[in-house]
Amino acid sequence: YDTFAALQRKVSERLFNIPSLQNQLTTTQIGKEKNNILEIGCGTGYFHELLRKNKIYLPLIQTDIAPTMCEIAASYASPPEYGITHTCATDMHNLPFVDSSFNIIFSSMTMQWAENIEQVFIEAKRVLSKGGDFAFSIVGSGSLFELQQSFLLAGLSSSIYSFSSQNEIEEKLIQA
Repeated sequence: YDTFAALQRKVSERLFNIPSLQNQLTTTQIGKEKNNILEIGCGTGYFHELLRKNKIYLPLIQTDIAPTMCEIAASYASPPEYGITHTCATDMHNLPFVDSSFNIIFSSMTMQWAENIEQVFIEAKRVLSKGGDFAFSIVGSGSLFELQQSFLLAGLSSSIYSFSSQNEIEEKLIQA
C-alpha cells in the first residue's frame, strides 16, 4: 500500500498544514480534560508519523475499517513517552467512543468510501468536543477518473464509485 500511496501522503500533508488545525495541534496541552485526537481511516499510520515528526505528542486514537491496516499502523506507533497511540478497527458510521471524546478529528481521503456520509458526519459531531476541529479531505466528483475507467474496462458500471460533488458534501455536512 505505502509504495503506491504518494497521492494519499501529499493530501494528508496539505490537510495537516491547514493553519487552523496547526493552531489547535500546537495550543492543545497535555493534561487538559479533552486532549485526544481521532483519526478516521488511518491506513498504515502516516498521520501518526506527521504528528511525531512535528513533535506533537498528544494522545492519538487511529481507526480504520481494515484490521490489517490497523495492525500495520499500530506496529509503527511510537513508545508511550512520545504520546500514547491506540489503534482500533472500527466502522466510521458507528464510532465506539463516548460523546465529546476528542478535540481534534482528522480524516484524509477516507470518507468518500462511506455508504452514508451524513451518518459519518453525525458521528464525528457526536464524538467531537465543543470547540474542537474536524479536518478532513474527501475525493469529490471528477476525481480519480482512472478508477472509473478501470471499472468500465472491467465491464462494470462506472457508477459503483461515483463521488459526490462539493455542494452535495457541504449539504450533508450542514444537515448533520
